[in-house]
Parts: sequence; C-alpha cells; structure tokens
Amino acid sequence: MIKISNLYIKYDKVILDHETMNISSGKITSIKGESGIGKTALLYRIALISDDQSFSFEVDGKKVKDYQQFRKDNISFVLQNIDFFPHYSIYQTIAYFAKLNDVDMNNDKARELLDKVQLDNNINQNVMTLSLGEKQRLSIVCALIKQPSLLILDEPTASLDEENERMVFEILNHLASENIAIVIASHSDIAEEYADNIYVIENTHLKLIKGEIDNKPLINAKHHDMSASFLKEYAIHYMRSYRFIYVFLIMILTLSLLSGSMFNLLADYAKSNSLEVLQGQFDNKLIITNDESKYVNQTYTTYMTSCDIDNAYPLYQMCVTLNNQEIDIIPYFADNNLNNYLSSYLSEDKDGVYMDSITYYAYQNLTDKTLEITITDQNNPYVINKQLSVNGVLQNSYEQHYSTNAQRFIYMSYDMMEDIYESMNLSHQYIGYMIGYDSFSQLKEGKSELEKQGYTINDTFTDIDVMNALIDYYTRLQVIVSGVIIVLTFIIDIILISHIHLQKCKENNILRLSGLSNKQLIQLDMYEYFIEIFISIIITFITILIVSLISGSFSLSRLLLMIGILILYFIFLLVERIIVIYKELHQYTIEKVLRESEE
Repeated sequence: MIKISNLYIKYDKVILDHETMNISSGKITSIKGESGIGKTALLYRIALISDDQSFSFEVDGKKVKDYQQFRKDNISFVLQNIDFFPHYSIYQTIAYFAKLNDVDMNNDKARELLDKVQLDNNINQNVMTLSLGEKQRLSIVCALIKQPSLLILDEPTASLDEENERMVFEILNHLASENIAIVIASHSDIAEEYADNIYVIENTHLKLIKGEIDNKPLINAKHHDMSASFLKEYAIHYMRSYRFIYVFLIMILTLSLLSGSMFNLLADYAKSNSLEVLQGQFDNKLIITNDESKYVNQTYTTYMTSCDIDNAYPLYQMCVTLNNQEIDIIPYFADNNLNNYLSSYLSEDKDGVYMDSITYYAYQNLTDKTLEITITDQNNPYVINKQLSVNGVLQNSYEQHYSTNAQRFIYMSYDMMEDIYESMNLSHQYIGYMIGYDSFSQLKEGKSELEKQGYTINDTFTDIDVMNALIDYYTRLQVIVSGVIIVLTFIIDIILISHIHLQKCKENNILRLSGLSNKQLIQLDMYEYFIEIFISIIITFITILIVSLISGSFSLSRLLLMIGILILYFIFLLVERIIVIYKELHQYTIEKVLRESEE
C-alpha cells in the first residue's frame, strides 16, 4: 500500500490543504472532481514528478527517500496528451522504451505485449497513423514494459468513444488483477464502474467516496539501470532523424573552426616572415663575460678560461694604434654578410678586414701599411706587427655592437683573430665568449638561462624590444580575432542549441518521466555534440592540412599550433554546451513542460 500524507497544493488558490491519500495494490483508484480542481496536480505528486516534494511518500509503512529512483523503478505515467516520436514505428517505440528500462525486446515479445492490450496492428506501422484509441493502448504497452508496481493515467479515455473507452478500462481491470496499483484521473462515468476506490477533491479536501483501503503490499518492481549503449544508440538515431539541423550545426562549426584556424595559421606565417626579415637586420648573438663589462674594448678584471655552452667562441681583446688612436678589432663570422653594408667593395681576401670609412682613410694615407696589433691577456699587452688587406669599407650608418667606440672599428674574421692569438702562445684566458643562435626564440631562451647562471650579457646585437613588440602585435591580433570568432560562434551555437532543446523539450520530458536524471540527459546530449564537434574538427583539420601542403606553408610547428587551436575550440564548445544544456534542463522541469502542453 502507498500512503501519501501532508498533501498541500496551491496555485491561484488552495486546492488541497494537508490531506492524506492511500493507494491499494491490485486496485483501480480513481480521482474525481470538477474540471480545473487539481486532479492532474495531484497525479503529479503521486507520480513523484512535481516540483513540490514537501509531502511524505510511504510504501508498505516505509518512507521513500529517493523519489527519482523510486519513480524510475516503480512508476509508469500515461499522459493525457499522448506523445510518441513521429519518426518511430510501433516496434521501434516499444524497443525504445525497452532499452530505456534495460529490458530485452524482440518481435515476439512486442507482439505479446500488443495482444495484452488488444492491439493487432502491424508492428512496422508508423505511430502517427494510429487512431486515438490505438495510441492510448500503445501508450499503456510502453508504460507496462518496465513492469511497474504503480501505473498512473491522466484522463486515459478522453476523446474515445464508448466502445474504445470500455476496452481501455477492461485492460486496466485485467492489469489490476496482476497486483499493479492503478491510479486514474477521469471525468468518465464508465471509470466509476471499474474503479475499486474513488476519491473526490472538494473544498480543499480529499474524500474517499467509494471502496475501502487494504494493506496489501506493493509488488517489488525490478531495478532498472540505464545502459551506456542505449545513450549512444539513442544519440546516433536522434541525429539521423534530425540530420538537417545537425548538418547545419556541423557546417556552422566547421566554418568557424576553419576561419579561426586559417587566420591563426596565416597570422603565424606572417609573423614568421616578419621576424625573419627583421632578424636579417640583426645577429642572433650574445656576448657573455664574468665581469660587469659587456664590450670587448673595456678593461676586464675577471677572465674566462672555459665555457661549456654549444656554439660559444672565445673572444680576444685586440686593438691597433692608428694616428695615435686606439681602434678596436672585432670579429666577424661566416654568417655575417657584411657585403650588404659596404659603401665600397675592394677585394675578397680571406685574411682581409673591413673598416669604417674614417679608419680606412687614415690607413690608406699610411706610407707603411704595417700596424701594431695589441693583444691583452692576463692584463698584459702583447704586440704583433701585421700588414692588413682591406676587403671593404662599411657604411657610416652601419652599427656594430662589440665596442663602445661606435665610430672607429676594424672587422677581422674570427679565424684570423684566433690564428693571431694562438701564434703568440698566450695563456688562453679570454675576456668573454660569443654565442650564436639559430633563431630569436632560441636566443631569448639562451639569454634567460645565462642570466640564471650569473653571466653579464651583451644582447645589443638583436633589438629584443623591437622583436618582442612584433611578436606581441601578432599575438594580440590573433587573440582579438580569435576571440571575436569564438564569441560569434558561441552566440550562434547557443541560439541553435537552445532551439534544438526547445524542439526536444517533450522528448526530454518522456526520458525524464522514464527515470533519466538531468545528469544522464546531459550525458545523452554530450554523445550527440561530441560526434558533431568531432566531425567538424576532423573536416577542419583535413582541409587546413591540404591547404598547407598545397601552398607550401606546412611546418610541424604550424601543425602543432593548429592541433592546439582545435583542441581549445573543442574544450570551449563542450563547456559552453554543458552550461547551456544544464540551464535549459533546470529551466524546464517535468511538471512545467506538462503544464505548458496542457494549456
């Protein structure tokens, strides 16, 4: 027996004022009352689908604590407005509810259930071609699949002729004989003939006007679990049935992903080209010392004897005296294309040097071209006399970064400087080391690491601020445009998903009436959206990959960037979908949807 106490129902006015109702197993209990008196509202509470759950619900003397689980396992509700999926046949409808309740189903079992309600239609017939009486009986079949202990029907014979009405009540009478507790709300006089107990709602009270209550225990219903395979199959079937709107969603997402990804790849390509052009004007080099001084022409107090860094070249402090003025000798390497900065090209001697115009003019006017090259090692000067061959004169605007003396300098090949140093058989103590890098990003990483090690660094070879400003510009551009695309995508997606959920509102309500929780409905939607977003991402990935290969802009770094962007889009979209679905499901409760469908 079911005992429901403390029933308080109020809308515009009080309908029931803390009343109690008892429902006997194996009997038909009917609820009577004037139209609009609150019969359906009472049924919602008996079925445990009302937003109000302040009442007490007891089964065989024990209070039910988990209303949703009890409803899922024990209660079937046949609605006044029969809702079937228009894309299903009779058998597909039965199979759907069978899967929903973890019940095995085949043609023979379906036929057996249909015979039970005297429905002899072809099981492959579409449900929308059935008459009202046939639909009502099919809805009873669907309600019986879970083998409920409590069957609730709201106006089960409304709009039926007397013959069909009596047929439905005969079926219900037979079901009650199998110890199922049946509750109906009906205006029908025929219902009174078949009802064992009749309650009437009158003046905010619930009165038993026919029959008596017995304590016959409620039958034990089977515990039903929702299988993951059902959720997956349902999602795929739903997408097939409403393929147009999902194809449209996939197109929108794909265009969004393509535009966002293509823009980011193009921006990254433009950034790489711009950095490459800018880097052509700089040298990816650093000078490191153990001293506070950064330039090769300054006096060092701490010499370096070794360095375990790759591509590190020891630096020598060398100068020549010309017209009583010391001029720094600084190195150039094979990757230094000084020819681009020459005002005069003179020769191509492998032992030749490059001079600024002032130094070259002074050197040209010397009668004796032999110069004293002074080398400093362990604070001691060593001198070697050497005649220099000049390969070219550098432009006055050319800026060197080795010496603080920006106007007067001599560029000598590093190999030549090394030979001179080695020929003096000196002690291999250096003023510092020159380190070369292949790219600006490597230079930045190298500088950061060297600073951690406590080195003094000369980083003036590359204008780091300009390079960072260029990188920041493209980064901001990518963030802004990507943000705009994401926001627009989310707005469109939210509108479309809200529309889909509005279309699915009744269908979701059937699922919730059958016992699915909001969490399972979100999981169900996630199957659909995961498939949809995954298809969009795969199409986008393949398209961009083909475009990159054809255009010749393909690179591993850009491929990884594209994958990263697509993963972020995937995560953002899934989070957005979960939030929208969660909001929609909590906005439309079972009772609210049913009430709106009645209006």
